[in-house]
Amino acid sequence: MWLCLYSFLLSYLLFPAFVDLLVRGELVGENYRGEKLPLGMGLIILFVSALTLITTLPLYWRDWEREGLALLFFLVLLGLLGLLDDVAGREKVKGLRGHLSYLLSQGRISTGLLKGVGGVGGSFFVSLLLADSPSGFLQGGLLLSLSINAMNLLDLRPGRAIKAFLVLMLLAFIGSGGKGPFFLFSSVIGAALAYFPFDLRGQVMLGDTGANVLGGIAGLALLWSLSPWQRMLAITFLALLHGFCEAHSLTRTIEAIPVLNFLDRLGRPKEP
Repeated sequence: MWLCLYSFLLSYLLFPAFVDLLVRGELVGENYRGEKLPLGMGLIILFVSALTLITTLPLYWRDWEREGLALLFFLVLLGLLGLLDDVAGREKVKGLRGHLSYLLSQGRISTGLLKGVGGVGGSFFVSLLLADSPSGFLQGGLLLSLSINAMNLLDLRPGRAIKAFLVLMLLAFIGSGGKGPFFLFSSVIGAALAYFPFDLRGQVMLGDTGANVLGGIAGLALLWSLSPWQRMLAITFLALLHGFCEAHSLTRTIEAIPVLNFLDRLGRPKEP
């Protein structure tokens, strides 16, 4: 809990400075209502999580060196790939087919494609570091890759991605029984909790920086807590979700299901 509190307080105190940083740098974007908001505020989750992990390394290094390094590497890699997309991504391209079509028709590489390739590569590298068998390596790479982009698919309305992240972390914690290196995730959870109210009120946007980080960390938590057959179920579900979103609007689907719509709007200010 102390690591979560450390991360929460640091994120809360630094929040105004990060908003000012993005506004001064003109890193703003339009939300679903056409409002101009600071974009890429997930940068604060990346920065605070990495900083709290690094400054507490001596406390867990001897027991969880491999896991701590893997988490830190994955966190920074995904955050930087997402930041690249937030800063330089100007192509109005969505989905895997869209990015591949853009490459073939324009002969140019989109930042989204770079983010996807880098995310998949990083996922399989981390899985290689952590896996104890060839099947575990394959499962881990697929689960992490799909988890990263799943959070991007969800991050279309205020608070939605954070809610999904917190639910997944709770399920992973229950599945792990609180054992193993799960406490390392407290650094990300604390930062996300401090950021959550601002995102829920629609004052800032996570951007790909934040969505990448949250998706990857949630995937890593599931990887550490699920049994092999449970991982296969999770991979199947995430693959079906990606296929569904290629053809349908996830937001419209959520709005059409009363329970999901209620949970999605919970805590969000009423729209005019």
